[in-house]
Amino acid sequence: MTQVQVISEKNSVVLQNEWLCVHCHTEKGRTFFTLEYNGYQYLKSFADAIYVDGGIPFAGADVSYSHQRFADKTGEGTMFVAEFKRQKLDDRFIGRCMFHIYDEYPLIIIAQALRIETPFPRWITNEPISVDASVGGSIGPDGGRCFITGKNVRWFPSMVADDMGTYQGVSKLDEYSWYDTPAVFYYPECETGMVIAPLTANLFLYGFQGGHEGNFRVAPACGDVHRAKPENRTIELEFDKLCIIFDSDPAVALDTYARLAYRHNQPQSERTAPDILTTGRGYCTWRAYGPKIDEKMVLKDVDFIVSELQSENYQWIIIDDGWEKTARKNLWTTAVDWRLYDEEKFPSGIAHTVAECKNKGLTVLLWMAPHQLAKSSPLIAQHPDWIKADVGESYLLDIFNPGVVAYLEDIFATYASWGVSGVKVDFISDMWDCWQEGETGCKAVHRYLEVLNECATRHSMMVLLCNAPYTPALSRFPNLVAARVSNDVGNDAMHNARLVSAALKMQWVGHLIAVDPDYTVTHLPLTKNLVTLNLLMNSVFYFSNSAEEADVNVLKSLPRLKGMARPLPQAWTTDLVETAYNYDGERLYVGVWNWDEKVQIRNLEFVRFGLDAKVEYEVTEFWSKENLGRHRGHLEFQLDGGSCKLFIISK
Repeated sequence: MTQVQVISEKNSVVLQNEWLCVHCHTEKGRTFFTLEYNGYQYLKSFADAIYVDGGIPFAGADVSYSHQRFADKTGEGTMFVAEFKRQKLDDRFIGRCMFHIYDEYPLIIIAQALRIETPFPRWITNEPISVDASVGGSIGPDGGRCFITGKNVRWFPSMVADDMGTYQGVSKLDEYSWYDTPAVFYYPECETGMVIAPLTANLFLYGFQGGHEGNFRVAPACGDVHRAKPENRTIELEFDKLCIIFDSDPAVALDTYARLAYRHNQPQSERTAPDILTTGRGYCTWRAYGPKIDEKMVLKDVDFIVSELQSENYQWIIIDDGWEKTARKNLWTTAVDWRLYDEEKFPSGIAHTVAECKNKGLTVLLWMAPHQLAKSSPLIAQHPDWIKADVGESYLLDIFNPGVVAYLEDIFATYASWGVSGVKVDFISDMWDCWQEGETGCKAVHRYLEVLNECATRHSMMVLLCNAPYTPALSRFPNLVAARVSNDVGNDAMHNARLVSAALKMQWVGHLIAVDPDYTVTHLPLTKNLVTLNLLMNSVFYFSNSAEEADVNVLKSLPRLKGMARPLPQAWTTDLVETAYNYDGERLYVGVWNWDEKVQIRNLEFVRFGLDAKVEYEVTEFWSKENLGRHRGHLEFQLDGGSCKLFIISK
């Protein structure tokens, strides 16, 4: 049973488990907490955070430091100080924090253990609160700001993805480093499992591509953080709402979290865009042509879709990078003005190409990254105040500048006049660099998402997000219809193995926004691996083969499922997902991948998918169309290296 716990000061012992006990008492109008670290040998690093609901957050210190000071800067003169005085007493580490709080506010205690030497101990909860209970609360009278000062501040160690998709601990801050806070992670060694997650719009959740020392972590989750200010060594963090979720299955815990996040981030407006990205299937030009597209190529592939696939619900196309007028010197876009198209490639105009598509029953989306402009752009010369950051051959635009917002609105108005129905917006996380004094990187990204939604709503356009942080705020913007949850498809087998694994572990984002696992392809050897992923994900589905390369038989044969893909629970402790399933109410679809080069003998135990071990089931392999007969309890089979099978199991 999934449990969500919020802990307050109603009892003198507000939190207790096998290694931590938090006591609370009040003296002379001040609230004191005593933290007893019992069995410190479990941990390399321990940090705790105490959040005052409606007041100022106290964000805890690592016990390896004897003293930390924190103060708010609300302008109201309020100051609170927290002290940790470490003592060793009968092998217990005692921490005591003293700080002033507002008496009318309850307290929420969040305890975080970040790097584990031995299996994580079982959590003992006092009075679990149901999922329907109110979780968290606003922190800070001015939005929850907590200022941390000091030289080389040691704070929550970050979990940073390396090239292999695993996470390493980073704990030291220098004046030019990026800094993030792991607020979401899952420990499978827990008896019930635990997820600590933000509900705030000012926290981001990143990928699920790996484990670390046998422990899978849903990390890093990035707080509302920006680059440290070297002049005063100040970092600004913003927190709003946090929750703790317990469940033995990480997928269930994350689903619970996503539903809670949605509840706390209701849509700000009605959706005006057509719901076609998820109800229909599509095509994207990127894999087929890269940026070397032109009018003839697009219309040729449109004719192919209309003649061969339109009857199979292929309804939309993305004209990807290459249509815009650029100062391109390499693969990266350097648009001079996102309202201008390349007249040599599209001599009849984008409006003509879009009209041809619409006349044949297809909806058109344009790719763009309108927050970047080439350094040689006349707009940069005319509006130097638009520049926020240098990102190579382009400048990043300042989303807090009213002129930039007006420019974005005019881009959408221009596309609407061309007949475009939606846009794919790329490189969104670049807006992280838009932090400034008083406005952090998270605020910049959220402001950008807000502006995109406002523009799209006015023009009834849909937005497909690419390279966007996974934030609870995604559900606030209904015209932002879908978001990528994986890296780009590549030609390297191991790259695509990580793509498949990351996408499957991000399926829970579908409770906030439709998920896009990137395009699929129908040429060997990638076909089965990627198409199986897209089928099981059952969300945004589009292919990216040219008319000459596409396999019509594959594209016509794909069923539309009803459920949501899930990896098996043990997949969360490994880098690569090898088994995932989708139950649509009638049939169970099970995808099995072999990421090794060698042949493997696999065994599917039906009970792991919720099936009755005593009942016989009919099993068919989707790709070979082979009927494998009826099986009870399990299915044993051979799987070639680098290949995939998709089983359909029914009564």
